[in-house]
Amino acid sequence: MSYPAWWNKTVTLYNRFEDGEGAVKWYRTVLPGCFVKTVPALIISGNIGTEKPQTTVRIRKSENYVPPAEWLSDESKRNFGFTVQNEDIIVIGNVTDDIDEYESGKRSDDFINKYKSAGCITVKSFSVNDFGALAHYKAVGI
Repeated sequence: MSYPAWWNKTVTLYNRFEDGEGAVKWYRTVLPGCFVKTVPALIISGNIGTEKPQTTVRIRKSENYVPPAEWLSDESKRNFGFTVQNEDIIVIGNVTDDIDEYESGKRSDDFINKYKSAGCITVKSFSVNDFGALAHYKAVGI
């Protein structure tokens, strides 16, 4: 499958997993050849509107993609595949840091603050567009 030249960004996806006892673990996947676009968006909360950048990340179709329900229920798929779901974190670029909710300075909030200027988003919506010439997974976040 041939993608346009502007599908040229590398992103690092952090999938959030919470076990039955409430322990949180993050799984990191580096994904090359993505399309990234950031535009201003108006976020309305009650009577207040705030303009924040909204970023769309399109990830090329991959045989390593696992639907969220499968990924959450099968540890082997968590270790060797990726998914996209709300509250996952995506950073524009190749990032090697791990997120550890139980270590100061490595929590997800610390991580987001560290990489915000590089282009770090929390996924707020996603869709599977696995058809056509540009099959992909679309994540939108702020």
